[in-house]
Amino acid sequence: MDLIDMRTRPDGEFKWILHCRDHFTKFSWAYALPSKEARFVAENLIQLFFQFGSSHILQSDNGKEFTAQVIKSLKIMWSGLVILNGRHRHPQSQGLVERGNSTLCDILGKFMQDRDTNHWVSCILPAIYSMNTSLAQGIKHTPFEVVFGIEDEDNLPPSIRSQLEQSSDLNVPEDEISVVTDVSNNLPTYQQRGLDPSVQSDDLAQDRNIQENTLCESSIENLGLPGFPHNDIRSKAADVYLARTTRQQLAHKVHIQSLNDKYNIGDFVGLRIDKVDRTNTDPKLLSCVIIAIEEEKVKFACVHGVINQWWTFTSFVGLSAAPHELTHLKLEDLQEISMITASKLYVRGAVNGICCSCKGGCKTKQCACKRNQVFCSTKCHKNTSYCKNMEN
Repeated sequence: MDLIDMRTRPDGEFKWILHCRDHFTKFSWAYALPSKEARFVAENLIQLFFQFGSSHILQSDNGKEFTAQVIKSLKIMWSGLVILNGRHRHPQSQGLVERGNSTLCDILGKFMQDRDTNHWVSCILPAIYSMNTSLAQGIKHTPFEVVFGIEDEDNLPPSIRSQLEQSSDLNVPEDEISVVTDVSNNLPTYQQRGLDPSVQSDDLAQDRNIQENTLCESSIENLGLPGFPHNDIRSKAADVYLARTTRQQLAHKVHIQSLNDKYNIGDFVGLRIDKVDRTNTDPKLLSCVIIAIEEEKVKFACVHGVINQWWTFTSFVGLSAAPHELTHLKLEDLQEISMITASKLYVRGAVNGICCSCKGGCKTKQCACKRNQVFCSTKCHKNTSYCKNMEN
């Protein structure tokens, strides 16, 4: 699940969209929210779970709205629920729903354009329905078909649709009622057959089963359907899904192994700097050198320190040229720092190489910027409204 920010186009009180998507069927749900508070997210999740059942795994990013206690309390009602939160500033772990967000926004925009309206709340349901009734390449079926076992009514053959429309009249003709009455009156009773009363209930249940099966089979034959295809549809979708997943896992392992063979200790690489830690004109890559490799994880150092976490081989890119500042780097003189701190120092290095993470007003020399007689910038702390060391 994920949230789509609609604050640039609010529809009355609604400013967010909660988008949930099932990994296997690709079936989507969307709800308009007035804010991203955890209680609104929890209310809609409870509604979803009571309608369709709880998921085995509830995956989201690590936003406050998804890590709050009200979300974790869902495990009280559904003890088997597993809650997974993605890594900080790593949207790739939410790849499925992130791609779904893009699709939903595109379809939502088309519906708003076709209906000539700015009210996107009224377009959410048709947009979601359009997504759920579109072919999903990962399972070779529509999500609607895999979940409900049938195609949506718009895709039914005209002959079947006409039969369904004709059967909407539930008034049974009187001559049919009289025929049923005459037949029931002419049926022999169990007493007339001389049957033991203890056997009557079993025979009656068997007769009912025969009648129900006959009615079901006749109804299926009248509709021209070979049988209920739900199990076959889900089985075929599962086979396609598992085959696709197996191919992707194999390709991923081959790719990781090729990267493992390609890079060695001492190679120069670049770590992607998150967009919240840089401006549009700042470098997008933090120049680093590989200092350790263990299994499928790598550790780096930059000019400002040793990054205090391990990274996968897909987290960085190789550099075509060796950065001058890293060629004579002395690791014994470096301290461990976080990636966020390293990014801020690297971005501001061209100016003064100083940044702070103060939670106060930056009034005293406890603030690194104040102590070095430089102004704080937008790359220092998140909130600048309380900072007293900002340049006017």
